[in-house]
Amino acid sequence: MRLGVLLIANAFLLFLVQPIMGKTLLPWWGGGSHVWTSCLLFFQSGLLLGYLYAYTSATWLSVRQQTRLHFTLLLLSWAWLPIQSNLLTAWRIDLVPSDWEPVWHILAHLSFAIGLPYLVLSSTSPLLSHWFVTTHAGTEPYRWYSLANLGSLVGCLLYPFLFEPILGLPQQDWLWSIAFAMLSLGLLAHTAIILRAATWQLKHGDQVPDGSKGVRESFLLGDRNFLAWLSLSACSSIVLSASTSNASQTGIVVPGLWVIPLAMYLASWWMAFRSPKLENWAAHMCLYFFGGSLAVFLLIFKLWLPWTAIVAGYMVVVFAISLACHNLLYTLRPPSQRITSFYLAIALGGALGCGFVSILAPKIFNEFWELHVGLSLGAVVIALHYGSLMFPQIRNDVWVRRFRWPATMLATIFLVGVLATHMNVQSIDPVLARQRDFYGVVSVVEQPKRGLRTMLHGQTQHGSEPLQGPLDPNQTMYYQTNSGVAKAWQWIHDNSATPCRVGIIGLGTGSLSLYANPADHLVYYEVSPAVRSVAEEYFHYLAAHPGLTEIRMGDGRRLLAEEVKNGKEPLLDLLVVDAFANDSLPMHLLTVEAIELYKKRLSNAGLIAMNITNRNLDLAPVLCKIAQRCQMQPILIESPLESNQTNQNQKGEVEPANRSMVRWLLLFPPHASLPKLEGAVPMTAPESLQPWTDDFGSPVHALRWVKL
Repeated sequence: MRLGVLLIANAFLLFLVQPIMGKTLLPWWGGGSHVWTSCLLFFQSGLLLGYLYAYTSATWLSVRQQTRLHFTLLLLSWAWLPIQSNLLTAWRIDLVPSDWEPVWHILAHLSFAIGLPYLVLSSTSPLLSHWFVTTHAGTEPYRWYSLANLGSLVGCLLYPFLFEPILGLPQQDWLWSIAFAMLSLGLLAHTAIILRAATWQLKHGDQVPDGSKGVRESFLLGDRNFLAWLSLSACSSIVLSASTSNASQTGIVVPGLWVIPLAMYLASWWMAFRSPKLENWAAHMCLYFFGGSLAVFLLIFKLWLPWTAIVAGYMVVVFAISLACHNLLYTLRPPSQRITSFYLAIALGGALGCGFVSILAPKIFNEFWELHVGLSLGAVVIALHYGSLMFPQIRNDVWVRRFRWPATMLATIFLVGVLATHMNVQSIDPVLARQRDFYGVVSVVEQPKRGLRTMLHGQTQHGSEPLQGPLDPNQTMYYQTNSGVAKAWQWIHDNSATPCRVGIIGLGTGSLSLYANPADHLVYYEVSPAVRSVAEEYFHYLAAHPGLTEIRMGDGRRLLAEEVKNGKEPLLDLLVVDAFANDSLPMHLLTVEAIELYKKRLSNAGLIAMNITNRNLDLAPVLCKIAQRCQMQPILIESPLESNQTNQNQKGEVEPANRSMVRWLLLFPPHASLPKLEGAVPMTAPESLQPWTDDFGSPVHALRWVKL
């Protein structure tokens, strides 16, 4: 009973801290799903180090030495308490060179903030299971692993529904730290009991387990199932990371969404290690290829599905694929004496899978092909496993020869073939260039029928340029002459006697330069090197502005904060915030603290223009509350997105092919006399709606529950 409680509490804290840390890092690295995949890499690597420590100590140390070492590490971990998730960001400390990839900064930050406590928590489950095996010969220890994953599942599900909605980050840090301190006291007591029992056995001449030589030889020489353990664990890890990233591109980039696929992943571990009914060929094949088929459907039809269907679909994909992989892992489990090596192989596969998604894939792929690779890997492993088992039976068993073996091979060939075909299918329009970096995929597509060259960030269009003729604001998509941002430029030019200084968060194609007067000074803030490269090489808007244009690389909010701190930069007359990518929501640019920061960079008559066009989120009510808190006057401008491609209706009249609404929110200073602008629409917010802050905020309030 005591062991079960400790394992559940340990797993609960192990996975509760993950969204807490992920939420802290979001504002500092662009606010996208790539932050979470980097966090997953750290957490999986931490599990690997914890399992490696457990395996090494269980193999080479006596039980007395193991307990003393773990006792010491538990005490040392108290030096990290209370954890401060934003410590490095508050101190502006860089642990790695500034020109390194963001993933390395994230790993360094998490190591500094939670390193040893996370290592201790990671190693506790395999160590306690090992001690249980050594003191209870002949018992089945794997039920404890299932129980631990149940605790992890509870921790994941409680965060978005209990902790995130009612607690700010500082309160979450303190609550977790207090819970860790209480758990560590329980672990210290349990460790002391094991140490006392081992000492008593040694004193009375009983044999004390000191690591099995057979286990060492078996693992070092290579278990015959080791590659299967590794591959199946890596497959589920890749599918988890890639599916979370794909689901986040619908517009909901917050820990509350991240933990749902993680919860599905953990639920599959829990079920797989306690469901003997699933240990058969039919269950594994049906689960895996159902999940694979659903993933293919989502990949092909993602532009036509509502966000609710996409998110729910990827949750099912993660659960089905993971349950198939993890139950096959359980089927291939070794004897309980080699439990630590089994856990180590699982952790190694998980870390390799996350490392592939976070580090390797962005360098070798120019598109999001990680999910394709993960699904193909698992299908091949399952086919090889069952194919090799059934091959000797082909001649003697009609059922195997005529159905099971062909079905296994053909299903795998079909799934891998469809995925490979999808990877090689070209866009209908010619793709001139495609680049990928930490922040996503940027493409340049020519549309000859419309006479446009368009920039895509993922699947979202981020600006166009005519293939022939002069540059025209009405062919720039969100920045047409009827848009809110055009009216904002007109307002500052009418109310400023000197050349204007304009800051723009989000470079895109640079088409906002068309609205600048020749003497205006433009400062673009862009986080993605790929966006800058594409804008400078394939579009002409930046070069068209005769005045001074600067491009400052980094997260816009961080750069503005540095400028405020230095106090040497001239104030801005207009700040444009347009940093959406793939409909994902950079919440850190839309909080009360963010607006207050923007005000500090603006002149007394300065204006903020925010592009809040989004298929899945209605940001106007939330930003209305934020404007009230920050004493700004909001005006919401809606205008149809006119396309130069036209169709004829049934009456023979020519009408635009695309009349989606473009929404801009203009925030005027409190003393300004509000102009009457065409396209202005009423904007209200419920009294109960709370404005977003850095420590507290949920996009659930802004969700559109139907696709527009």
